[in-house]
Amino acid sequence: MIAPPGEAGSPLLGRAAELDRILAVLDRARCGLGGVVLIEGEAGIGKTTLLQAALAAVAGSGHRLCRAAGSELDQDRPFGLVAEALQLHPEAADPEAAGIGRLLLGEPTETTGSPDRAGVRFRLVEAIVSLAERLTAAGPAVLAVEDLHWADSSSLLALGHLGRRLSDRPLVLLGTFRPVPESAPLNRVLAELTAAGAVARIRLDGGGRVR
Repeated sequence: MIAPPGEAGSPLLGRAAELDRILAVLDRARCGLGGVVLIEGEAGIGKTTLLQAALAAVAGSGHRLCRAAGSELDQDRPFGLVAEALQLHPEAADPEAAGIGRLLLGEPTETTGSPDRAGVRFRLVEAIVSLAERLTAAGPAVLAVEDLHWADSSSLLALGHLGRRLSDRPLVLLGTFRPVPESAPLNRVLAELTAAGAVARIRLDGGGRVR
């Protein structure tokens, strides 16, 4: 069982129950089962602190960590958040990630051929799911994505597919977001994951204290 960080000197106060919920999902990944945990709360309430505490607890436990953060300036960059987290660029050391990176730039690849407007988004999502599936074959993985309210719609689409389709793989999606500004694409993904029973939502209020 993954143990939470010690309380002495910890910046996290009053969030033990929330942290335990996240660690339970991360612990399941070591048994081959995935999950999605989304942390919701206003700016400055402690979402990042809680996320970092969870990641600190699994440091050295064999979980592969992929991490990225949404940005208001990147909302119009298709698959930008997922590309950052999974290092999807043409010069990537992983050939599969490099192939996806070339497709993101509109270049042909050996497996996909020349991209077309109608099918490129579908092929990218399928390629990202395939890559994540292969990465988890080596052991549990954590995809930590912050500020999902700023995420581009294509990244949210891919994350939704990962959450629904890889629940039987040791992949844990950890995300944070604010309720405002409201994001229609994020709301759609949340509704789909909730309907599929694939997401646990943690809403932070002023009950805990972060120093």
